[in-house]
Order: sequence, then structure tokens, then C-alpha cells
Amino acid sequence: MILDLPPRLACFHAQQAAEKALKATLVTAGTPVPRTHDLVALVALVTGTARSLLEPVDLALLDPWAVDGRYPGDIPDVTIGEAHLVIDTAEQIVTIVRSALR
Repeated sequence: MILDLPPRLACFHAQQAAEKALKATLVTAGTPVPRTHDLVALVALVTGTARSLLEPVDLALLDPWAVDGRYPGDIPDVTIGEAHLVIDTAEQIVTIVRSALR
């Protein structure tokens, strides 16, 4: 079934996937997990090879979607193409984390 949902919802869920992946890395390393949606702050706490692989990822594409993206009107809506870019960025983070946790 195809639902007619705004692309911003996909962006919100992409940000959440990236955030939870980063927090999983911290939990696995025994690092206390802060109560934050700030992906830059989370990456700063990651250690090892994963951190160096995560540093070039453009986290700024995901940050607006953590909170503001859930509420229509707080930030401009995005096109399907822009949403794909946000999703691809989150996918990069999840892939890096997944490989680091193996």
C-alpha cells in the first residue's frame, strides 16, 4: 500500500534511525548516553574507527529533523529528492555503525 505522506516524515524517521544507531554505538562501548538529539555531540563521543568514518558525514542534513521536522510549519517542507538525500545520509551512518558493531 502506498500512503500519501509528506516527505518531512521520512526525514524525521531517517534522523531517528541515525540517532539511535549512534546511541547504540555508545551503549556497546559502555559510554554514558546523553539525552540529546544533537548528532554532532553524539559522534564526538564515538571512539575508534567508527568515529573517523562518521566525521565526514554531513550531519547538518539530519539535525533539523530531530524535533522541528515533526511539526508542520516549523521548517519548510522538502521535496522527494531532498528527502532521499536525508535518507541516504542516515543510511550512511547506520551502515558505518553496523560495520563497527560486528
